[in-house]
Amino acid sequence: LTLLGEHIGCGRFDILIMALQQGHATSKNHSLQVACVQFINAIITTPDDLDFRLHLRNEVLRAGLDDALGNIPEQPGEDLAVQLEVFEYHREEDVIELQGRFNDIRFELDDPLDLFNLLLHILQDTKSYPHFLSILQHMIMVRDEELIRPQYFLLFEEFISQVVLYHGGIDPDFGLRKFDIDVDAFIEQAVDKTTVLECQAKVDKITKRMEEIDSAARDRERELEGKVKELETKNATIEKQITEERAKPRMEVTSASAANAAANIKFGSTPP
Repeated sequence: LTLLGEHIGCGRFDILIMALQQGHATSKNHSLQVACVQFINAIITTPDDLDFRLHLRNEVLRAGLDDALGNIPEQPGEDLAVQLEVFEYHREEDVIELQGRFNDIRFELDDPLDLFNLLLHILQDTKSYPHFLSILQHMIMVRDEELIRPQYFLLFEEFISQVVLYHGGIDPDFGLRKFDIDVDAFIEQAVDKTTVLECQAKVDKITKRMEEIDSAARDRERELEGKVKELETKNATIEKQITEERAKPRMEVTSASAANAAANIKFGSTPP
């Protein structure tokens, strides 16, 4: 998945999320949904290390798993329901295990305020606190630019995850490990990728809008055609009524003449 994601220029779990979303299109793809969630469960639950399981689960969630699962019907079918229960069960168990590290302090992993308060509580009045504060101070210095800021935080995330998940069987000696990162190249490449994605998103949005306008125009055209036919029908009805009204005086005169002639014949009078 990692190699394929790098090859096509997307996250390694994006492919699974796209496959899961395609499964919503038709009931025939129900088995695809089941396979995707089952595969995700297998990937996340396999590692023995809690930190790595949390890392993998968070990465899948960031790829859009929650949104994809939110589109699944309330009654997804027995096979899919089982896999969804497995996912939620292991997520809750890992959170409980993580909370055990912090004297069972309750917090939500997806609530940034909870996490900040937990870190502040842990690091307050310790030697780590100045460094924690320095990290926050440097983060607020990131340039407030639409394309730049997300890439810096992506870089922070990549760096921190590699440092935290680095295990060599002993406590890491960071003095022996150099992190040589070309920040400018990374940011430039990430910005270029983001620009392409945003342009594609804008094109998709414009295309969708044009389709909506075209559909609305066709609906309006059909509506106008219906009104034209209705007006033509009304016009024909009015013309018929006018013709009938014009014919009425002639019929009345003819009827009156016939009545007078009959009266003269009856009384023996001769018309002048």
